[in-house]
Amino acid sequence: MLRSLPHTSVAPFSRGPLRSRPKATRISAKLTLVPNGDGSKDHLKGEDDVVQPGPISLRSGTLELGRSSNADIRLDIPTVSGKHARIKVESSKILVTDLGSTNGTFVDGKELPANEEREVLPGGEVTFGDVYLAKFSLEESADEASATSTQDTE
Repeated sequence: MLRSLPHTSVAPFSRGPLRSRPKATRISAKLTLVPNGDGSKDHLKGEDDVVQPGPISLRSGTLELGRSSNADIRLDIPTVSGKHARIKVESSKILVTDLGSTNGTFVDGKELPANEEREVLPGGEVTFGDVYLAKFSLEESADEASATSTQDTE
C-alpha cells in the first residue's frame, strides 16, 4: 500500500507554511478462480485432448460460464454445460448461480439448486460439473493496475 507524508512548502507572499493534503489511495481487490482439481481425465472416455483450464481472472459485472462459444468464461470440458453458471463479481466476493446444468454446480462441496444464488468468499471453492477438471478456489490479491499512488498537491 502506498503512503505519502504531507508536504510542507512556503508559497510566495504567504504568512507561513502551507500544508497540502495527500490524495486518497485506492486499492481494489483482484479476484481469480484458481484450478485445484487433480486434472485427471480417466472419467472421460475418448476425450484425451481435454485440457484443465488455467487461472481465470474475474472482471466486475455479471459473467456467464459454460462450454458454449458465446460464454464470457469458456470451459471446453464435456462435463460442463453450454450455459452452466452465472457469476456476479463484486468487490471481494462472487455470487454463483447454476443455470440448470446437467452435472451441477457446487459451492464448498454443496450442490446448488438450479437458479439459486450462492456467495463465494476468497478461500472458498466452486465446482462446475467436474471435480477433476473444473474445480476452483477463489483467491484475492491487490489489483496493481487500479492502485493509485498518493502525491501531494502544491
